Amino acid sequence: EEAANHAKEAGVPVIVAINKVDVPGANPDKVKAELANLGLQSEEWGGTTGMVETSALRGTGIEDLLERVILEAEVLELKAHPKSQATGIVLEALVSEGRGKVTHVLVQNGTLKAGDAVLCGSSHGKVRRLYDQDGKVVKAAGPSTPVQLLGLNTLPEAADLFFVVRDQKAAKEVSEKRALLEREAELARSSVSEEQFMEQIEESRRENIRLVVKADVGGTLEVLKSSLQSYSNEDVSVSFVHTGVGAITETDVSLATTAGAIVIGFNVAPDSKARKSAEQQHIKILRYSVIYELTEEIERMVLGKMGPEIIEEVSGKAEVLQLFRSSRWGSIAGCSVVEGVIRNSSHIRIIRDEKVLHTGTVDSLRHVKDDVREVKGGSECGIKVSGFDEVEVGDIFEAFDRREILPTSIPDASPETASTGD
Repeated sequence: EEAANHAKEAGVPVIVAINKVDVPGANPDKVKAELANLGLQSEEWGGTTGMVETSALRGTGIEDLLERVILEAEVLELKAHPKSQATGIVLEALVSEGRGKVTHVLVQNGTLKAGDAVLCGSSHGKVRRLYDQDGKVVKAAGPSTPVQLLGLNTLPEAADLFFVVRDQKAAKEVSEKRALLEREAELARSSVSEEQFMEQIEESRRENIRLVVKADVGGTLEVLKSSLQSYSNEDVSVSFVHTGVGAITETDVSLATTAGAIVIGFNVAPDSKARKSAEQQHIKILRYSVIYELTEEIERMVLGKMGPEIIEEVSGKAEVLQLFRSSRWGSIAGCSVVEGVIRNSSHIRIIRDEKVLHTGTVDSLRHVKDDVREVKGGSECGIKVSGFDEVEVGDIFEAFDRREILPTSIPDASPETASTGD
């Protein structure tokens, strides 16, 4: 399920090997049906996902699987140049007893050879030795070959790209510049408290709240998904990048980083790798043990994203009886307030022949010769509207006020459902 979610986020095709088909009682069709629920529809069933039935024990279907991989590569026109300088990606990096710093890489283009100068993220070095997947020393590795590389000065990050460069001096210069930029970026990047983090979410106006949710048991997870999904409405949607049962893992944090999601744990804790990764990626992990506390937090996020609703309230109307010229204000309309009240803070719509000609604000509101704050119905006044000098006798001024109403509830949400199961 995690692999399917990762592939979907990255927009890459998937080939499925359905293993252990030789086991008594194996039911590949049932597996295909379950995969279809994850969005992986078999080609046999009208979908786009290639599925091959295999047995690792007996070797059944392995040739078919390799042929399928080759076919997919041909369709996607995945090509490499084995004679060029090698490039590829880091799969993992670790310190191995007896070998020191070991970097697992996948060569994607060119051929990597012992003695090459390599630049990898903010790491650099000379390839001292290469090991294949069986731990045997090899002299070179071509495209699509995974190898263990010894010789880098520091451990790179997973997913860092590596390049073979002309010499070690060039690799060192670039890696040092990258390391300096990373340190500066780390200093500039301020870690936020949970309150600040939630405040940023509330102030955000994104249309989608994306979640990675992990729970202790499957039943609770289903209740959580149903409860949280109920808070989606026409303004904000709550979607799940990934959900699962068990501890929060490094994979969950990685997926949240890629998808811009929030990690939520219910009655579960992150493992040590997940905590370390979350600190490095500045991903906040929110943990809860009571359902209504979690649903209240999601509701608060949704309300924060919805923002205030602006409503207009008509406060009064006035009819233009005559026009005056002022050296200070230009054309001023002499009006009779026929309904309600006109205020100096009002917005004004100028209406002629039942058509709105202009909408602006009151620049000046005068009664006799005095500036006033408001004029009530039955009184006369002089009004200057901002941005419009083409007023004519008989025009109607409609005054209105704009008011913000903060949402206090979420349309279509089901708080009764959300509050159960705690």
